Amino acid sequence: MIGIVTGGCAVALALPGAAAGQETGTIAGRLVLEGMVTQPIAGATVNLPGLRRVEITDREGGFRFERVPPGSHDIFAQRGNARSDRRVVEVVAGDTARVDLELAIAHTLEAITVTGNPRGQTTALESFGALTSVSARALAERMSGTLGETLASEPGVAKRSFGPGSARPIVRGFDGDRVLIMNDGLRSGDVSSQSGDHGVLTDPAGLKRVEILKGPATLLYGSNAIGGVVNAISHHDFTHEPPPTGLTGFATVDGGTADERVGANFEAQYGADGWLAWGGGGARRTADYDTPDGAVPNSASDAQRVAFGGGRHWDRSFVDGSFSYDRGEYGVPFAAEFHEHEGEEPAGEPGHEGHGEEEIRIDGDRTAFRLNAGLRELGGFIEDAHAHATLIDWSHRELEGEEIGTRFSNRTLVVRAEANQRQAGRLSGTFGVWGQSREFEAVGEEALSPPVDQRSFAVFALEEIDLRSLRLAGGLRLETNRYDVDPDGAALPDRSFTGLSGSLGLNLPLARGAALYANLSRSQRAPALEELYNNGPHVGTLTFEIGDADLEPETTNGIDAGIRYQSEPLNLEAGVFLYDIGDYIYLAPTGELEDGLPVGEYTQGDARYVGFEAMVDVGLTEDVRLLAGADYVRAELTATDESLPRIPPLRGRLGLDWHLAGLDVRPELVLVAEQDRTFGAETATDGHALVNLTASYTFLRGNRQHMLSLRFYNLTDELHRNHSSFIKDLAPEVGRGAQLTYSMRLF
Repeated sequence: MIGIVTGGCAVALALPGAAAGQETGTIAGRLVLEGMVTQPIAGATVNLPGLRRVEITDREGGFRFERVPPGSHDIFAQRGNARSDRRVVEVVAGDTARVDLELAIAHTLEAITVTGNPRGQTTALESFGALTSVSARALAERMSGTLGETLASEPGVAKRSFGPGSARPIVRGFDGDRVLIMNDGLRSGDVSSQSGDHGVLTDPAGLKRVEILKGPATLLYGSNAIGGVVNAISHHDFTHEPPPTGLTGFATVDGGTADERVGANFEAQYGADGWLAWGGGGARRTADYDTPDGAVPNSASDAQRVAFGGGRHWDRSFVDGSFSYDRGEYGVPFAAEFHEHEGEEPAGEPGHEGHGEEEIRIDGDRTAFRLNAGLRELGGFIEDAHAHATLIDWSHRELEGEEIGTRFSNRTLVVRAEANQRQAGRLSGTFGVWGQSREFEAVGEEALSPPVDQRSFAVFALEEIDLRSLRLAGGLRLETNRYDVDPDGAALPDRSFTGLSGSLGLNLPLARGAALYANLSRSQRAPALEELYNNGPHVGTLTFEIGDADLEPETTNGIDAGIRYQSEPLNLEAGVFLYDIGDYIYLAPTGELEDGLPVGEYTQGDARYVGFEAMVDVGLTEDVRLLAGADYVRAELTATDESLPRIPPLRGRLGLDWHLAGLDVRPELVLVAEQDRTFGAETATDGHALVNLTASYTFLRGNRQHMLSLRFYNLTDELHRNHSSFIKDLAPEVGRGAQLTYSMRLF
């Protein structure tokens, strides 16, 4: 139905003068290393951001864009930590415009997103919502074993944790089922949203970049992405850019002192005559991490990963498939202090002996099979279409000493197909379908819910109108979710939910390099499995949880707006947001204790989230830049003005970036305010200040890029606590330490 409506809109809104058969021109050129015309750069991406088109340079550094509409177009190239200046090229119908670009080591890269625009790559400046794109360079400099730890310094992002192995991103104060974690555009298939001690089995060392998206485009991926979408993008996501030819790849090794971290990751790809194959893997281990109060016991971890795949790419179609296996084991500090099983003395509080002497660890694995296929340059209304399917078998075992206490299994099949409309006049867009089949089961002493099958289906559309002086976007998503409870597991009702979500957004160019964006949204989120059916002691949330099978969907009305400005002397991004949430689902404490844990019942009430994010990067001299940023969120129940739990406090950053050729030196001061707006029995956390220092050196040698990074963190050995940690009263954050990373990328 949405496809029919979209087609009708395309006909009705198409403006004259831009018919599909309009005569076009060509852009061609060559990319070389700055000041060295004899050194071509192969394997770089050349971007036409206004058209969302990308080409990969060949072995001679050449690139070519066919069928380019007449007029002025921005063009730039990027490869790893290097980029060219933006150039403007004039295209004349029936002619070829020549533009040569020079690549140089860059200290500020263009933020690229494919999550925010499935029609192709686009930059942050052209996007409709708040966007953070974390490059491979930034990931290497902040290398950690989890996405939560690695992304925690990004604007608007914090981390929820039950120790370092379970860290998961919090976006704009939202956690759990309100933040969607994806791998290459499809859900990761884990259950990290269900519990504070469940982690995400994605090693940041193996990623090309991570995109954090808020705004109307989140409706393309799920109505539960109220806070945002975190998309981990691999080096072989070729849906949105052509595959490279020849041998390409990367290798990264890193080590750290505060947790005795050692890690390595690599991948190699080879492409020829349209065929492509890749393979890689990695491993990482840490010991118990140090704090100013000493080491935190049972916080060590280890992880391994292997992946391989291949495919065939033709001029107008492609198909590829891959296999990946991730395994991880990590300790859950102090969890044993809260465990109580039948026949044991109550744990009560930390220090309880007996069962509490056994360490609790989580051993998990994730096996994924993925298939992608697509068609390009189709005739008629559809320009291109692609489909993706992934089958994920995720499981983990909660180990109590040497015994398995509880087994969790989550088998998921996710299918997604979408089509991009051929631009008709000033209208373009994307529409598609998405489906998920999930089988969840927990067996053991702490199985909180019966076995549940979840079936989900959605249709969605995102339309964009370019009025030249203003761009508008509108999105719709109709989604159904059905939960079928195993009749042998419990006498609980099956539930079914259908919700319609929509959004309107604008992008208003203010001047060259500047744009204003604003969005209105209304979304409905079905209750999560754990909110409906959990019943029992849940150490992962330090609560005896009682679900409510009669919960109704949440309805969120949101507005966010911001401004971006990008130039050589100044880069600025600032935004504000407000979400009013009707029937917000939360764990309400009853004041009672059960099995040594406070009892909490899932209930509903209206809530409000309001906050801001800001970042500025300004040149003080030719070689020195000032970096500053801040973020804040206030979240509360509107009926009582009581703050919601584990909301990150006000945070600010101030630093310098001194660069000379390929060398960057960045001292940084992080200021975190006191958080005394607490929920129920939650305790407040004091403010603190952290001093960090990062130095990295990057250089190009032929088709290889090398980077050596040394990072010193918490130089003053400040004792500090993460307000969003479930165990903040027992375990402070990491103390003084250093991290060394070397990475090499082959192009």
